[in-house]
Amino acid sequence: MLAFKAAEFVEPILVIAGIRAASALVGEATARSSRSDVERVAAVVGVALAFVLGQAYVDDQVADSHIGASHAETRPDGVRQPYAPATVKADDVPAARMIELVWAMHEDEDPPVVLSSRSDFLRISPLYTFNPWHAIYAHPAGEFLARLSFTRRLARERNSQRFAALARTNRFDSIDVFVLKSLARGRLLYEVDSMDFPRPRRKVRIAFSRDQFDSATWQTIQVGEWFMAVPR
Repeated sequence: MLAFKAAEFVEPILVIAGIRAASALVGEATARSSRSDVERVAAVVGVALAFVLGQAYVDDQVADSHIGASHAETRPDGVRQPYAPATVKADDVPAARMIELVWAMHEDEDPPVVLSSRSDFLRISPLYTFNPWHAIYAHPAGEFLARLSFTRRLARERNSQRFAALARTNRFDSIDVFVLKSLARGRLLYEVDSMDFPRPRRKVRIAFSRDQFDSATWQTIQVGEWFMAVPR
C-alpha cells in the first residue's frame, strides 16, 4: 500500500525537509549575524517560498483531471456548469428527468433496484443499484464480481421469458428498472468500471438486446439515447 501511494508523499516530504533545512539555516545564521538581519532575510525567503509553493499548488489543482471531470459534468437540471469546457454539451435527458422517469415507470412507493449504465442520477437519488457503476463503491458483502458475472449471464439469455424470470428472480436482487444506452441494430449497452487491485481499473461492457424485452412482459420507453424498461 505504501508503494502504491508513495508518489503522493514525495512533494510533502520535500516541503517538510525544506522547512527543516531552512530552520537549521536560520539557527546557524543567527549565531553568526545579528538577529534582526536574519529575521528580515528569513521573512523575504519565507514569502517567496510561500508564493512558489502556493502557485505550484494552484497549478496542480487546475491540472487535476478529477476537477476537470467535475466541471465537465452537467447539473442535475442539465445545465452546463460555469467553468465547463466549451466542448461540453447540455444533457438531452438531465439527471433530474431520469429520476422522474424511473419513479413514474416503477409505480411503487419503495425505491426500485436499477441496473444502469448511467450513474449521475443514481448518485443524487435514493434509488438502489443492482451493482455500483464502479467497483470502489461496492460494499465488500455486495458481491460486485458475482453480480457482474450474473449480469453477463443475463445478457446471454435470448429467450425473453427466461430473461424476465432471471431478472426478477435471482439470488441477488429483483431488477425493477433497466436503464441502458442504445446502440445500433437494437443493441443495448451496460458498462461499469471494475477493479482487480492493485491493477488499474478496466471498463466492462455488456451488450443486451431489445429483443430480450418482450412487450408482453416489459414496459419500455426510449428517452434520448437511453432505453428504459420495467416489468409489467
